[in-house]
Amino acid sequence: MGEYGAILKSEPGPAGIYRTDWTKYVTRSACQHGIVPVWRDNGCDANHQVGLFNRTTGASTSRN
Repeated sequence: MGEYGAILKSEPGPAGIYRTDWTKYVTRSACQHGIVPVWRDNGCDANHQVGLFNRTTGASTSRN
C-alpha cells in the first residue's frame, strides 16, 4: 500500500469530515486485509498538507 494521507483543507465546507471519514475507512480496510497502514506525515499542519504531529514536541496538530 505504501504511505497514504488526506490533505488538510481550511476552506469552508465539509472537508474535515470527509478527511476523517476517508482516513478511518482506508485505515480500517487496510487492517482488515492484513496491511499495515503508514500515514504520510510531512511535518506540516498548514493548509493542503498532511502533517499530524509536531515533530519537536510530539503533540498532535490534527484539527479533526
